Amino acid sequence: PLTSCIPPSYRRACSFLAIYLPRLASRHCIPPCSCPRESSSRSRRDMAGRDGDVAVMAVAEDEARRRRRRQAERVALPAGMVLVQVLTVVTMLLSKVALNSGMHPLVLLVYRNLVGAAFVAPLAVVFERYARNA
Repeated sequence: PLTSCIPPSYRRACSFLAIYLPRLASRHCIPPCSCPRESSSRSRRDMAGRDGDVAVMAVAEDEARRRRRRQAERVALPAGMVLVQVLTVVTMLLSKVALNSGMHPLVLLVYRNLVGAAFVAPLAVVFERYARNA
């Protein structure tokens, strides 16, 4: 009864959202219709070329990109924290070995600062170049 006043392009967009982004469809679409003419098993390629469904495809791809980024952050952030801890322990162990073998503490500090500067300087050059161009 209600589906007769809903344009076909809107029904196609909502059926696409119901398939690929159900949470978004539940917030923005009228509940699915029981119209036999509209099947929800269309492919993305079939739906992309009709009446403004390209915008729906762009929204779906943007949502998928955000979802992948969130999943990558869930892995990368804890892995980065563990990597920092491992590098700190390695640095402490190397310092302990160097000091036990008779190296003067000030010489060790100079070497540590030189090695740190050698690693950070190229990153600073690259990031400053991008910051000035932006």
